[in-house]
Amino acid sequence: MPRLTPAVIGIIAINVILYFGTASLPWLKELLVLYYPGHDMHYPTQYITHMFMHAGTGHLLMNMYAVFLFGPPLESRFGTERFLAFYFITGIGAFLLFLAIWFFEFNALSDAIQISRMSDPDYYLLGASGAVFGLLAGFGTCFPDVKLRFLFVPFEFKAKWFVIGYAVVELILGVSSMTTSLNTGVAHFAHLGGALFGFLLMRYYMRKFL
Repeated sequence: MPRLTPAVIGIIAINVILYFGTASLPWLKELLVLYYPGHDMHYPTQYITHMFMHAGTGHLLMNMYAVFLFGPPLESRFGTERFLAFYFITGIGAFLLFLAIWFFEFNALSDAIQISRMSDPDYYLLGASGAVFGLLAGFGTCFPDVKLRFLFVPFEFKAKWFVIGYAVVELILGVSSMTTSLNTGVAHFAHLGGALFGFLLMRYYMRKFL
Protein backbone atom coordinates (compact mmCIF):
# COMPACT_ATOMS: atom_id res chain seq x y z
CA MET A 1 0.00 0.00 0.00
CA PRO A 2 1.48 3.39 -1.00
CA ARG A 3 2.38 5.83 1.76
CA LEU A 4 0.00 8.77 1.59
CA THR A 5 1.65 12.14 1.00
CA PRO A 6 0.37 15.65 1.88
CA ALA A 7 -0.79 16.79 -1.57
CA VAL A 8 -2.43 13.45 -2.33
CA ILE A 9 -4.35 13.60 0.96
CA GLY A 10 -5.46 17.15 0.16
CA ILE A 11 -6.56 16.32 -3.40
CA ILE A 12 -8.59 13.32 -2.27
CA ALA A 13 -10.13 15.23 0.65
CA ILE A 14 -11.22 18.20 -1.48
CA ASN A 15 -12.72 15.94 -4.14
CA VAL A 16 -14.70 13.95 -1.59
CA ILE A 17 -15.90 17.03 0.32
CA LEU A 18 -17.04 18.82 -2.85
CA TYR A 19 -18.72 15.71 -4.23
CA PHE A 20 -20.93 15.26 -1.20
CA GLY A 21 -21.18 18.98 -0.52
CA THR A 22 -22.61 19.73 -3.97
CA ALA A 23 -24.91 16.71 -4.10
CA SER A 24 -27.80 18.76 -2.72
CA LEU A 25 -26.59 22.18 -3.88
CA PRO A 26 -27.06 22.34 -7.66
CA TRP A 27 -26.33 26.08 -7.73
CA LEU A 28 -22.87 25.44 -6.28
CA LYS A 29 -22.18 22.66 -8.76
CA GLU A 30 -23.12 25.03 -11.60
CA LEU A 31 -20.41 27.44 -10.43
CA LEU A 32 -17.71 24.75 -10.26
CA VAL A 33 -18.17 22.57 -13.35
CA LEU A 34 -16.59 23.81 -16.58
CA TYR A 35 -18.96 25.32 -19.12
CA TYR A 36 -17.47 25.87 -22.54
CA PRO A 37 -16.23 29.35 -23.58
CA GLY A 38 -19.20 31.31 -24.90
CA HIS A 39 -21.69 29.63 -22.57
CA ASP A 40 -23.66 32.02 -20.36
CA MET A 41 -22.47 30.16 -17.26
CA HIS A 42 -18.77 30.05 -18.14
CA TYR A 43 -16.31 31.50 -15.59
CA PRO A 44 -12.47 31.42 -15.73
CA THR A 45 -12.28 29.85 -12.26
CA GLN A 46 -13.90 26.73 -13.69
CA TYR A 47 -10.65 25.77 -15.43
CA ILE A 48 -9.45 24.68 -11.97
CA THR A 49 -12.65 23.88 -10.07
CA HIS A 50 -13.98 21.40 -12.65
CA MET A 51 -11.09 19.09 -11.75
CA PHE A 52 -12.66 18.57 -8.31
CA MET A 53 -16.16 17.68 -9.54
CA HIS A 54 -17.48 14.24 -10.48
CA ALA A 55 -20.57 12.86 -12.18
CA GLY A 56 -21.14 9.96 -9.79
CA THR A 57 -19.72 7.88 -6.97
CA GLY A 58 -18.05 5.42 -9.35
CA HIS A 59 -16.40 8.25 -11.26
CA LEU A 60 -15.10 9.72 -8.00
CA LEU A 61 -13.85 6.40 -6.62
CA MET A 62 -11.96 5.42 -9.78
CA ASN A 63 -10.20 8.76 -10.07
CA MET A 64 -9.30 9.01 -6.39
CA TYR A 65 -8.05 5.42 -6.34
CA ALA A 66 -5.69 6.31 -9.20
CA VAL A 67 -4.51 9.42 -7.31
CA PHE A 68 -3.99 7.20 -4.23
CA LEU A 69 -1.91 4.68 -6.20
CA PHE A 70 0.17 6.82 -8.54
CA GLY A 71 0.38 10.15 -6.71
CA PRO A 72 2.53 9.29 -3.66
CA PRO A 73 5.57 7.96 -5.57
CA LEU A 74 5.65 11.08 -7.75
CA GLU A 75 5.15 13.46 -4.82
CA SER A 76 7.85 11.67 -2.83
CA ARG A 77 10.25 11.88 -5.76
CA PHE A 78 9.73 15.54 -6.73
CA GLY A 79 8.26 17.22 -3.65
CA THR A 80 4.81 18.56 -2.86
CA GLU A 81 5.04 21.87 -4.75
CA ARG A 82 6.29 20.32 -7.98
CA PHE A 83 3.76 17.52 -7.70
CA LEU A 84 0.88 19.98 -7.34
CA ALA A 85 2.18 21.97 -10.31
CA PHE A 86 2.33 18.74 -12.30
CA TYR A 87 -1.21 17.78 -11.32
CA PHE A 88 -2.80 21.10 -12.25
CA ILE A 89 -0.79 21.65 -15.45
CA THR A 90 -1.75 18.23 -16.78
CA GLY A 91 -5.38 18.80 -15.80
CA ILE A 92 -5.49 22.11 -17.66
CA GLY A 93 -3.57 20.58 -20.59
CA ALA A 94 -6.23 17.88 -20.80
CA PHE A 95 -8.91 20.52 -21.20
CA LEU A 96 -6.91 22.44 -23.81
CA LEU A 97 -6.71 19.44 -26.14
CA PHE A 98 -10.36 18.64 -25.52
CA LEU A 99 -11.26 22.27 -26.24
CA ALA A 100 -9.43 22.16 -29.58
CA ILE A 101 -11.39 19.05 -30.60
CA TRP A 102 -14.61 20.59 -29.29
CA PHE A 103 -14.17 23.73 -31.41
CA PHE A 104 -13.57 21.56 -34.47
CA GLU A 105 -16.77 19.57 -33.82
CA PHE A 106 -18.81 22.56 -32.70
CA ASN A 107 -18.05 24.60 -35.82
CA ALA A 108 -19.27 21.72 -37.96
CA LEU A 109 -22.75 21.90 -36.40
CA SER A 110 -25.62 23.94 -37.73
CA ASP A 111 -26.33 27.35 -36.21
CA ALA A 112 -29.52 26.07 -34.57
CA ILE A 113 -27.72 23.19 -32.87
CA GLN A 114 -24.89 25.50 -31.76
CA ILE A 115 -27.40 27.84 -30.10
CA SER A 116 -29.14 24.89 -28.45
CA ARG A 117 -25.87 23.50 -27.10
CA MET A 118 -24.68 26.82 -25.71
CA SER A 119 -27.95 27.39 -23.84
CA ASP A 120 -28.07 23.87 -22.39
CA PRO A 121 -27.42 24.00 -18.60
CA ASP A 122 -26.17 20.39 -18.70
CA TYR A 123 -23.53 21.05 -21.37
CA TYR A 124 -20.33 21.10 -19.34
CA LEU A 125 -17.13 19.23 -18.49
CA LEU A 126 -16.17 17.91 -15.08
CA GLY A 127 -13.86 15.42 -13.42
CA ALA A 128 -10.25 14.81 -12.42
CA SER A 129 -9.70 12.30 -15.22
CA GLY A 130 -7.42 14.58 -17.26
CA ALA A 131 -5.10 15.16 -14.31
CA VAL A 132 -5.33 11.46 -13.41
CA PHE A 133 -4.19 10.49 -16.90
CA GLY A 134 -1.35 12.96 -16.41
CA LEU A 135 -0.37 11.06 -13.27
CA LEU A 136 -0.57 7.73 -15.13
CA ALA A 137 1.68 9.02 -17.91
CA GLY A 138 4.03 10.64 -15.41
CA PHE A 139 4.29 7.44 -13.40
CA GLY A 140 4.87 5.33 -16.50
CA THR A 141 7.58 7.74 -17.66
CA CYS A 142 9.34 8.03 -14.30
CA PHE A 143 8.93 4.38 -13.25
CA PRO A 144 8.61 2.56 -16.60
CA ASP A 145 9.59 -0.90 -15.40
CA VAL A 146 7.50 -1.01 -12.23
CA LYS A 147 5.05 -3.90 -12.52
CA LEU A 148 1.36 -3.26 -12.01
CA ARG A 149 -1.28 -5.84 -11.14
CA PHE A 150 -5.01 -5.24 -11.35
CA LEU A 151 -8.02 -7.00 -9.91
CA PHE A 152 -9.26 -10.00 -11.89
CA VAL A 153 -6.25 -9.85 -14.23
CA PRO A 154 -3.98 -12.91 -13.81
CA PHE A 155 -0.74 -11.26 -14.97
CA GLU A 156 1.31 -8.13 -14.42
CA PHE A 157 2.01 -5.17 -16.71
CA LYS A 158 5.05 -2.95 -16.81
CA ALA A 159 3.89 0.61 -16.18
CA LYS A 160 5.15 1.89 -19.55
CA TRP A 161 3.17 -0.71 -21.52
CA PHE A 162 0.05 -0.13 -19.47
CA VAL A 163 0.17 3.63 -20.15
CA ILE A 164 0.86 3.17 -23.87
CA GLY A 165 -1.93 0.61 -24.21
CA TYR A 166 -4.40 2.78 -22.34
CA ALA A 167 -3.52 5.79 -24.52
CA VAL A 168 -4.05 3.77 -27.70
CA VAL A 169 -7.47 2.63 -26.47
CA GLU A 170 -8.45 6.22 -25.65
CA LEU A 171 -7.29 7.39 -29.08
CA ILE A 172 -9.36 4.73 -30.82
CA LEU A 173 -12.43 5.52 -28.71
CA GLY A 174 -11.97 9.26 -29.20
CA VAL A 175 -11.63 9.06 -32.97
CA SER A 176 -14.52 6.59 -33.34
CA SER A 177 -16.91 8.71 -31.25
CA MET A 178 -15.95 12.27 -32.19
CA THR A 179 -19.54 13.16 -33.07
CA THR A 180 -21.03 11.75 -29.87
CA SER A 181 -18.42 12.09 -27.09
CA LEU A 182 -19.57 15.58 -26.08
CA ASN A 183 -23.13 14.37 -25.65
CA THR A 184 -22.24 11.27 -23.66
CA GLY A 185 -19.77 13.09 -21.41
CA VAL A 186 -16.92 10.70 -22.23
CA ALA A 187 -14.04 13.10 -22.88
CA HIS A 188 -11.53 10.73 -24.46
CA PHE A 189 -9.44 13.56 -25.89
CA ALA A 190 -9.24 15.17 -22.45
CA HIS A 191 -7.74 11.90 -21.23
CA LEU A 192 -5.26 11.95 -24.09
CA GLY A 193 -4.44 15.60 -23.42
CA GLY A 194 -3.68 14.82 -19.78
CA ALA A 195 -1.47 11.90 -20.80
CA LEU A 196 0.39 13.96 -23.39
CA PHE A 197 1.07 16.84 -21.02
CA GLY A 198 1.98 14.36 -18.28
CA PHE A 199 4.56 12.64 -20.48
CA LEU A 200 6.13 15.90 -21.68
CA LEU A 201 6.18 17.53 -18.25
CA MET A 202 7.62 14.43 -16.60
CA ARG A 203 10.41 14.31 -19.18
CA TYR A 204 11.22 17.90 -18.22
CA TYR A 205 11.07 17.08 -14.51
CA MET A 206 13.42 14.15 -14.93
CA ARG A 207 16.00 16.22 -16.80
CA LYS A 208 15.69 19.22 -14.49
CA PHE A 209 15.28 17.74 -11.02
CA LEU A 210 16.75 14.22 -11.03
